[in-house]
Amino acid sequence: KKNPRRMIKSPDGQAILTTYWQSLYSRKTVPAAASPSPIQFFTGYTSPIAMDTNQPTNTLNDPNVQYVYGLTMFLQQGMAQADIENFLNSCYIEFKLSGKVQWGGQANELPAAGGLTGFAAYSAAGGPTFEAQNGSTLPGVMYPLTVEGRPIFIRSQQLFEVIATFSNAVAFTAAFEMTLKLQGVSGQAIVG
Repeated sequence: KKNPRRMIKSPDGQAILTTYWQSLYSRKTVPAAASPSPIQFFTGYTSPIAMDTNQPTNTLNDPNVQYVYGLTMFLQQGMAQADIENFLNSCYIEFKLSGKVQWGGQANELPAAGGLTGFAAYSAAGGPTFEAQNGSTLPGVMYPLTVEGRPIFIRSQQLFEVIATFSNAVAFTAAFEMTLKLQGVSGQAIVG
């Protein structure tokens, strides 16, 4: 039995094939007490490993394309609560395509598509209770970037940028690690 290829059309009419859900992700670490502004995702890697990024440059190689349906942000587990609060209360993120802002907003608007979720409680009778589970990693858990159901389309060799800036001076107490994901569908353009 043949494996059927799913073909869809891009906004510019170019046919796309071999589409599949694929998040483009970029993990950045800010050293303790260092000034984190600005943080540029998808660029600046010297020897990235798979845990750092699956897209080490901010352009896609020919013939790759990306349909971006949403954004997510994951903050590394185990970081100090005060550092997380500093980040969420002062970080502004922009997603640009060919220099034009496609989305801009506060980091606290971006959900995590995975990671540890749960609660902690204490009762005099039962003592401390901690309940946790791994968050959902489904592609639908994201801040949506679609307009009238249409995703943002990144062509081969088109510049895309995701930049985090801070409204006030932030100095993290320990190394601060975050992963930004462009949730979407990857594909390869038919070059004709």
